[in-house]
Amino acid sequence: MRVPSSIKLLSAYIATTTPLVISSPTFAATTDGSAQVVNFITNMINIATVIAGSAAAACLVWCGFAYFTAGGDMGRLERAKGIFKNAIIGLVIVLAAAVIVNVVSTQATSAFGG
Repeated sequence: MRVPSSIKLLSAYIATTTPLVISSPTFAATTDGSAQVVNFITNMINIATVIAGSAAAACLVWCGFAYFTAGGDMGRLERAKGIFKNAIIGLVIVLAAAVIVNVVSTQATSAFGG
């Protein structure tokens, strides 16, 4: 079974960037347990945002390639447009989730005296 080159590229990107993201300190050097939990959740969401954003970027590159190589085939053009639409929707959802988590974590940190 042949693995598409876009999946190979995405896997290589995730394999090289994930250790760099995860190696950042997860727990702050504080004695406050609630601040540690908020910091941990924020870091996990940031990691998920990086991975999802990378996947969306890979999908956009893939759909651009599919669109330009369609050769006038309406089925392939519609498929590429669908991939583009879904990648943009996914990217908007991920960015909105990151903003919401950032706002909530900021409010939680200030509410718990962090």
